[in-house]
Amino acid sequence: PEGVAYDATRDHLFIADPQAGRVFEVTRSGVFVASFATAPAAPYPTDLAVDPAGDRVIVSDSSGHLAEFSRAGVLRGLYPAVPLGVRIPGASGLSVERETLRRVVTDPVADAVFFLSHTGAALGQISLEPYGIRSPSGAAWSREENRLYVVDRVAQKLYAVSPGADG
Repeated sequence: PEGVAYDATRDHLFIADPQAGRVFEVTRSGVFVASFATAPAAPYPTDLAVDPAGDRVIVSDSSGHLAEFSRAGVLRGLYPAVPLGVRIPGASGLSVERETLRRVVTDPVADAVFFLSHTGAALGQISLEPYGIRSPSGAAWSREENRLYVVDRVAQKLYAVSPGADG
């Protein structure tokens, strides 16, 4: 799994898996809801965004295209795009917080999650080692819950991390 997006209206997470060429929808507690194949429009999905109001999932492909799907996986359109380049060594997954446009970037080499402003300025980072997360491959922030959701590729688990007393 690479990209992660959170749908606060249904309290579900969407996870892009480039090796399987699929998008998976799971509940916040990790219960499987549905999945759909992204090929041939996006054979290697790397990142995604959810638009609950439009009932759509936008998938970014490693080839530099954006594919728009319904939540059920019906292809609605394919658009050329410029792949987003993040210059953090080892950066793997990227999600965008819809309200603030902050980027949440995972780094499996450093076992960390980085928070960037929409202009690319560093806002902070969280080390995931203390939580036992060793191979983060995607993360999404839920502002409503004040919680970070992290996918661990090696353990094949979804974690929910709440801030401690220091925030």
